[in-house]
Amino acid sequence: MEHKDREYYLDWLRVIVVALLIPHHAAITFSHLGDAYIYSDHQIPSLYYFIQSKFLNLWFMRLLFLVSGFSSFYALKKRNFREYLLERVKRLMVPLCFAIAFICPPTAYLMAIKTYHFEGNIIDFYPEFFKGFVNRYLGWGHLWFLAYLFVFSLILIVLLKILQNNIAYIEKASRFLSEHILFPMIVIIFLEVLLRPFFPGLQNLYSDWANFSVYLTFFLLGYLFAFRKTSTATILKYTRMFGILSLTLTIVFIYLHHWFFISEKPFPRYGTMLLALIQGSDEYVLVLFFIGMAKRYIHKRSPLLLYLSRTSFALYLFHYLILSAVIYGLLRTGLHHYVIFVISVLLTYAIFFILFESVIKRIGILRYVCGIKKATANH
Repeated sequence: MEHKDREYYLDWLRVIVVALLIPHHAAITFSHLGDAYIYSDHQIPSLYYFIQSKFLNLWFMRLLFLVSGFSSFYALKKRNFREYLLERVKRLMVPLCFAIAFICPPTAYLMAIKTYHFEGNIIDFYPEFFKGFVNRYLGWGHLWFLAYLFVFSLILIVLLKILQNNIAYIEKASRFLSEHILFPMIVIIFLEVLLRPFFPGLQNLYSDWANFSVYLTFFLLGYLFAFRKTSTATILKYTRMFGILSLTLTIVFIYLHHWFFISEKPFPRYGTMLLALIQGSDEYVLVLFFIGMAKRYIHKRSPLLLYLSRTSFALYLFHYLILSAVIYGLLRTGLHHYVIFVISVLLTYAIFFILFESVIKRIGILRYVCGIKKATANH
């Protein structure tokens, strides 16, 4: 897109979501509510950690898939299907393979030492890592997003190939959505209630049907919203309503989820279905609320956005390795868990930007994997 046409608020949302991964993953270390490479010795029943773990997980990856749907629409305006597919391989599969080979193993190595008392060095650990890739060492870890997005991109290509001679169907669907902006919430509620009780979320692609279907829905919605700009105008018009709805639903969701959490009882099936109903409603209006707020208040080009956009993907790739190493060291100090949380988050940001400026943007293979154009690497 030309500068005058670029949707800068989408760039800001992408940058913000990636930055939020660090406090989110740090909180899981202490809440134990999700997958982490390093856990505290004891689960901390902190409402703050609970909210960091559960509230962010409610919307931020869904928002990232929606933004990716927008981006795919704009990418396909400039590329044919073959060019788009090759770009997806370069931007998604190459970094994923690189990370599985060089980022996930050292991160899992820290987990092996702390949790499984592994005694060998990192070279000794490599066979162990791939031996316990899925069942023990979190597989591709936080890089699951790349695999899902690649599959969704393939699905989009197939759908567009089928409909390329019937573009009117896409136009009708996008017009319907712009006029009935809450309709997708019904679809998402249906998917959550139908699938979430049976597939809580493993991010392994092959037995994760609740996440797969919901994330795919958000991705395709992003494409359709971008297809017809009146959709974002409608979102902007009702942003306040989405804010009120999301606040109400979030309070109910957090209260019920926290009640089950502190009661230390397993969710009954009806409880899981009730939470899925609330979650399906809340995640959709939250995403629309943040889209509307971003469009209204941060739809601006700036040198800071340009810099953060260049670093964002590298931060996504490397943050969990840095964070896990920092937390691994800090947990051995005996400091209070809140102190460890704050220091680990700040240190992870600091170490990453030092590494980015001194190493990542200066090495060709890392520039390629992180999508840093050579012409901009020295600026």
